[in-house]
Amino acid sequence: MKQLFTVSFLFISIFFSAQIWVKPNATWHYDFSTYSHGGFMKIQHIADTVIESKNAMVLETTVAAFTTNMNFVIFFYYADTLPRNYTYVNGDTVFYWKNNKFEVLYNFSEVAGGGWISDAESEEVNMCDDTSRVEVISTGMVNILGTNYKSLSLQSTNSSPLRFEGKFNERFGAYAGDSPWSFLFPNYANCDPLFPNEYARYWFKCFQDDELYYNPSGEDCEYYLTYLGLSDFDKKPLNVYPNPAGESINLNLTNNIEYSIFDSTGRLCLNGKSEGNQINIEKLNKGTYIIVLKDENISKSQRFVKM
Repeated sequence: MKQLFTVSFLFISIFFSAQIWVKPNATWHYDFSTYSHGGFMKIQHIADTVIESKNAMVLETTVAAFTTNMNFVIFFYYADTLPRNYTYVNGDTVFYWKNNKFEVLYNFSEVAGGGWISDAESEEVNMCDDTSRVEVISTGMVNILGTNYKSLSLQSTNSSPLRFEGKFNERFGAYAGDSPWSFLFPNYANCDPLFPNEYARYWFKCFQDDELYYNPSGEDCEYYLTYLGLSDFDKKPLNVYPNPAGESINLNLTNNIEYSIFDSTGRLCLNGKSEGNQINIEKLNKGTYIIVLKDENISKSQRFVKM
């Protein structure tokens, strides 16, 4: 009985030591800045799905951007929703969905001097290779609220179109760095030395899920949204669904809002005021369109396809 208990205990210990990555309801905040504006990126675990027989998390990223006027008064600039990401975990490796297949996002079993390919099928643009490679500069541990987690210092090759830079831990990814590539997912780079690079810079702000709340700065993760007194329309990014659409589209903004719909050449095709959150588009031909919503000084736009 004692031997059986010991074997069982070892099995349980190994099983739990292999459990990395985030728990349900994960939310990340990364601040960013450009030469003209700044804000934060919010990534949320919004659902689970199955892709190629893998149990994957669905992660949705929204952007809230702010800028200043000539009197240096901060005001809301825009909000947007980016394409979704999908991740799953196998052992010490986190994978993400890229170019219709799963690629390695993080491999926490790698050692210094090692690395992995994070994207093997990018288009050759801006003098970059068609393959993105991540190099492990060093390894270590980081203590987060009393628990030690594996940490990797990463850097991508100069010819990689998708890059990482900074420190990444096995609990929730990028947590230290201040560069265009210190983000949860790799970002694109320009490899042309003659091309002026004006990248956004990212840095970690806070993270939480069902088992952890980590905010090392102690500041409000969405400070400007909280304290600028913005309306619901100001705060909420536009989401058009279904997309592709049939005879009508729905908006996640339920106000009666003025809208304009333009085709791919910029020609105005429809305009009016939304009734509730639905707009009839049966008069539109098949193709790609952009809908623009306006409320006082704020405008939002979203691309959609009419089938």
